[in-house]
Amino acid sequence: MNLPGIKVHNINDLAVLSISNVFDHIIGLGVPVEWLQDASGKRNTNGINGSNRAEEVLNYVLLSCKNPSQTAVGGLIV
Repeated sequence: MNLPGIKVHNINDLAVLSISNVFDHIIGLGVPVEWLQDASGKRNTNGINGSNRAEEVLNYVLLSCKNPSQTAVGGLIV
């Protein structure tokens, strides 16, 4: 596998990484996305996705969606 490294930025002598670049890199490594809900509205409650906190996060995210039942919501556990 030949992925480029994540670009590190220097802000006020602090090393800063772009969340977008980190996400792209992790996906490039093949880490799967764990969907809380797929685009058809089907809820995934396997493992940590079945926790009360996962339900709270999903509900919070869906509050800002125009079509919550057609919105895929997922995350990476790294």
